[in-house]
Amino acid sequence: LGPILLIILSLVNKISAAYPQQFIKNCFLENCIVFTKLTMLSMKSKTLLIALCMGLIRNSSASSEAQRQADKIRIERMMKEKMEGLEKHRSGKFTATPQQRADVLVKTAYEKMTADGNEGAAFKFFEDALNLFPYHTDALLSTGLKLLQKGNKDEQRLGVTRLGYSFADDAHPRPVDVDSLQGAMLSSMIGNWYMKQNEYKAARKFFKHAASSEAQASHCSSISSATMLTSYPESIEDMEIAFDRSSRLMEKLINVKSLSMKAVPDPDYFNFCFAPSQNYASYQNEDIKEIMDKYYRVALKAFPEHGYVAPFIKEERDSNKKIKIGLVSSYFDDKSEAVSLGRTLSQLSKNEYDVSFIWVMDDKEQKTPFLNEAKDEGFEVIKVRTEADPPEKWVTKAHEKIGKYELDVILYPDISRSKQTYALGMSRLARVQATTHGNPTTSGISREVMDYFISWEATELSEKEAQAHYTEELLMFSQTEFPFLLSEGPDENTYGAITREEVAEKLEIPEEGNWYISLQPSGKRTPQFDEIISDIQMKDAQAQIVLLEDIDNKESKKIIHGRFQASGCDLSRIHFIAPQDETQSLALLNLADVVMDPYMFSNPMQTKQALDVGSAIITLPTDYHSGRWTKAYLEKLGITDTIANDDADFVKKAVHFATKKGEGKKLKKNIKKSLNKFYKNKGAVESWDLMIMKLLSKYPMGSDEL
Repeated sequence: LGPILLIILSLVNKISAAYPQQFIKNCFLENCIVFTKLTMLSMKSKTLLIALCMGLIRNSSASSEAQRQADKIRIERMMKEKMEGLEKHRSGKFTATPQQRADVLVKTAYEKMTADGNEGAAFKFFEDALNLFPYHTDALLSTGLKLLQKGNKDEQRLGVTRLGYSFADDAHPRPVDVDSLQGAMLSSMIGNWYMKQNEYKAARKFFKHAASSEAQASHCSSISSATMLTSYPESIEDMEIAFDRSSRLMEKLINVKSLSMKAVPDPDYFNFCFAPSQNYASYQNEDIKEIMDKYYRVALKAFPEHGYVAPFIKEERDSNKKIKIGLVSSYFDDKSEAVSLGRTLSQLSKNEYDVSFIWVMDDKEQKTPFLNEAKDEGFEVIKVRTEADPPEKWVTKAHEKIGKYELDVILYPDISRSKQTYALGMSRLARVQATTHGNPTTSGISREVMDYFISWEATELSEKEAQAHYTEELLMFSQTEFPFLLSEGPDENTYGAITREEVAEKLEIPEEGNWYISLQPSGKRTPQFDEIISDIQMKDAQAQIVLLEDIDNKESKKIIHGRFQASGCDLSRIHFIAPQDETQSLALLNLADVVMDPYMFSNPMQTKQALDVGSAIITLPTDYHSGRWTKAYLEKLGITDTIANDDADFVKKAVHFATKKGEGKKLKKNIKKSLNKFYKNKGAVESWDLMIMKLLSKYPMGSDEL
């Protein structure tokens, strides 16, 4: 905008010198206001443009004090006339059409911003215009962009809806042209917002508009369309179609000579253009390794600078120094995999290890007591992507900041959970780099950058079969090792006194019947799991299914309810509840007749919660480690009665323990008796000590292989 503005002002300067009166009358009163209609600019930018125009007029060589006063009087008179017109409109004496009356209001809004920069008053006029004529393009764009900047999601949704209306054929004075640069950028912005809400149908529609626009100068929308894989597919067939589409679109991008990132509406290009890859774990019937490899190759092609290698990497390491470890994550809240691993690493010998925690800050607010404790205990906490870092340069700044520590090992416990962490993980910032258990699948990143995926034999198939799932080299803790420090279970007094009657009343679920509960996020429930629930209801007429509903958009809710109906479920016996606090969650798990692992996913933290209260948790292991954690924990406890062999066996075991109350009580007692095998495990720190030695022994320090 800067260079363009200078050229425009230079031309205007010449015009004003030659035709000062005409310029003031026509250019300022009309064209300068038209300038503000470039609604891709923020309100502040518009006000700045008007201020520059006004400053230009004041400084014109043809202007005198008398002339400036005349200008001021004329502007005030014009504003008064507009306000009088507005009053006539409000009193009903104005006989123009709704469109014309809306035009008056919109002009008044622009003039209000011109005169005093009053955005609030201008917004009110725009709103009045839309009440008169809901498809006024200028009012839709001005209010839509303003609402999109709000923190409230409902206001953002209203803003996005209005921006979408601006493309309508009956928009006045003219619809936004999708083949204009404004249209292409607006389509990209709208699509991006819907993508963040997991409303992929709506997102794909606008990305398609942006990508096909004649004015589109960027591959951003094409990248978004290609990398989007919904966690709310409509059916098993829909999953196959979506996966195939993404794979083909990414292949197409890989074959493009170069990918342009020009005219992207957000300076943090990677975060804006790429969809998160964590949804890919739902597609375990497809080749996840192949599509994750494509995701990485598209990312590297679009952002080759992310393939940075820190200069110290090839230097010989001083073996007399402590081993420097960095743990990188965007999520250091108490229930995260990063904190679970961080608590283990923090107990490594401080005489031998120097552990740092690298927080890649994302756009979500979170409490990080673990990092505060770590800092108090003398550990280094490195923050990257802070507010002080320009959005377009944060990755480069992070390279510099982390590179100074000359880390020997970097561990990414949850790289696919955050796009920001993934962008950083594409760089070589330590001598050895590895992802680990918090990632449901491979990162897809080349072994030239990401050396290893660290897993646990108990959660994998045979080594040869498991290696086929990873682009990284697979290293595993043995069956007999336990790679995590698990805290003691909660005090039963905190949840044990809560009765079934109290929970039923609070959550509005029937107290009677058999409770089958799953508290995993709704995006981890696949169409296959819907069919299992339908079969449970058929086998048990008293089954009451209690599921988490953690989404707030109509598109995903409609898909979920549609899937249940298509599977033959009785929706009157499916109860959706909001996320609960820890005490309420423990009470629910304790009171459940059966806890169900959704097919394809088992979360180690949530499985531990269920086992802490002795729940009968039914699981059906998959071929990927993300679907085998509950199996591993149960085998560690010596309890295998609830591990299913297939869908039918899952249903059989669930109904058995839900309906045979005596069997359920007996199982609960056995689980609680066996929990000491978890809590008394002290070998996790030693296991990680040995694993780090193995990591460093793989490459000679300073080797060109790095």
